[in-house]
Amino acid sequence: MTASKRVFDLVVAILLSVLLLPLIVLTALAILMLDGGPIFYISERMKTATQGFRLVKFRTMKPTAIDSGVSGGDKVVRITRTGAFLRRTRLDEVPQLWNVVKGDISFVGPRPPLAPVCRTVSRDLWPGASVASGDNRPRFRLLPRP
Repeated sequence: MTASKRVFDLVVAILLSVLLLPLIVLTALAILMLDGGPIFYISERMKTATQGFRLVKFRTMKPTAIDSGVSGGDKVVRITRTGAFLRRTRLDEVPQLWNVVKGDISFVGPRPPLAPVCRTVSRDLWPGASVASGDNRPRFRLLPRP
């Protein structure tokens, strides 16, 4: 990322965070009061093939112990009324300003892929790759071809 792009991201993210702070607080309180906790949904994403980070969003679905992180029609029934409004207005994305400030993502650029998707794609593209399990950050070790 160029220095000018990083400065732009920081200035805009901090400015928007300050301006939207009352809305962020009200949204968090609405989720807590109407849907219960947790307030945030954390998604494991990948900056690079070996470097992960945690993307923060407002929670829009009923929590479940088993969640693959990939959206699909089977999850529609889990969307809360508050969550439907947040998704419709895109307010569920506002906490990602924190990720912009941290340098995990930028305002301009592609959305980082989910960690499980990276693991699957890596195994499909590089059958000789070894992916370490046990944490959410894949580590790749390319093995020589036979």
